[in-house]
Amino acid sequence: MLVRFVEYIKTDLKKYNLHATYLKKIEEKLIANSDRITKISQELHGFKPLRKLRLGDYRLFFFIEAGTLVCIALKHRKEAYDNVGNLFKRV
Repeated sequence: MLVRFVEYIKTDLKKYNLHATYLKKIEEKLIANSDRITKISQELHGFKPLRKLRLGDYRLFFFIEAGTLVCIALKHRKEAYDNVGNLFKRV
């Protein structure tokens, strides 16, 4: 399974003072677990096909399209669910 990050993810990294290598680690873990990604992530109720994955204090929001995992946001858990509907504007 391919993994693609939209450009807005870089803005999220800067906001939370995370280094760009954090995305590489996320990508490696997603690829390693690609066969069971739907089991370790959860659908967001009311926002299909959007899914979330817990990564410590952060939440990765993504959807799967044509065999590609498209990551659209990385948010801190305290503000992860504020304005979830706006995440679709990032695609």
